[in-house]
Amino acid sequence: MNTSRTTIVTMFFDIRPPEITTLSTPYKTTDFYFELANAFILRLPYPLIIFMDELDKKTEEFVVHVRQSCGLMNKTYIFKLAIQDTYFYKDIERIKFLMESFIITNSNQDKDTALYVVTTNNKMDFMEKAIELNPFQSSHFMWMDFGINHVAKEVELIDTWFPHIPDKIKQLCINPYLEDTPPKEYFQFIYHNCAAGLFSGSTENLLKYSLLFKQKTAEIYREGWYQLDEAVMTIVQRENPDLFDLFYGDYEGIISNYMTPKHSWWLISTGMRKCLSHNNTRFLFQMLKYLDGYFSLSLNRLKPEFYEYLNHSIICEYYQNNQQLRSSTIQFINEAIERKDPNIQLLLTHNLNNLNYYTNKHLINYEQ
Repeated sequence: MNTSRTTIVTMFFDIRPPEITTLSTPYKTTDFYFELANAFILRLPYPLIIFMDELDKKTEEFVVHVRQSCGLMNKTYIFKLAIQDTYFYKDIERIKFLMESFIITNSNQDKDTALYVVTTNNKMDFMEKAIELNPFQSSHFMWMDFGINHVAKEVELIDTWFPHIPDKIKQLCINPYLEDTPPKEYFQFIYHNCAAGLFSGSTENLLKYSLLFKQKTAEIYREGWYQLDEAVMTIVQRENPDLFDLFYGDYEGIISNYMTPKHSWWLISTGMRKCLSHNNTRFLFQMLKYLDGYFSLSLNRLKPEFYEYLNHSIICEYYQNNQQLRSSTIQFINEAIERKDPNIQLLLTHNLNNLNYYTNKHLINYEQ
């Protein structure tokens, strides 16, 4: 039996409607997704479980061909079942009914069909099934969309962090849901709060995530509305923050930003400012801790974003770190003072009133 710390789980179901040629949305072909998978996910040298339709010989043959050509069939498990036999298919008629009364303003009706909602929701149940099977005796699992490299940049960076996947659920946060607006009202619009195409964690935490997702989905259906998987995931994250270790950016960084930001700083910056505007220092504190590794590199402490990071740290840490500046914040400030950085003097002057509240402010080496 092969063993590996982490197994990747994915799926491919062709759910394009028969009237594809008459729809306004240009659907991607099967070959388009095959090309993406052939260029990335199927060539990854890691254990892989893929779910597909029981009658889909074409996809099965393609997967086997690519994995065999890479010498990876011993790390490959194919699970076949009919879409009608999946966990969330039972909801399809209810979703169709809800679509008539609950209107998502910016939903693409050609793409976001009831069958699409069912299929994407099933990734949570497929994760459960993969953990139950666990053919490679893994302690951690990761969901990855079959064609994730359609949006992801620098996908090769997966090799730098894949051996070190943490226990908590790690998932990309794009737009923090910090508004006081109740979910049913808020999610009349698709805000892309999180990315559903990749998430990882220990078996224990992933099973909790799946259960919470199923419970939340059933709850919102009872309340008379529906949404895509990303919205349901966002609600679960908001209600269970201790289960998650989020990372930040846009879809392009869904792989490359996993451990440290490589792309979309502008969006991370927007998220931090949103935290302040909603007076949510707890969420901001988590964002700052994610950025710590990035600014531990001295080169990055010469970039403009470094001062934004420090400014948010000075504002936030009083509330989230027992009225003390973190040791890393003090170190970064003092190093900037030592190198006569004029920007740090401006930042300290600007935050003088905030700094006076800290019980360890004396550790800052103010220039005399």
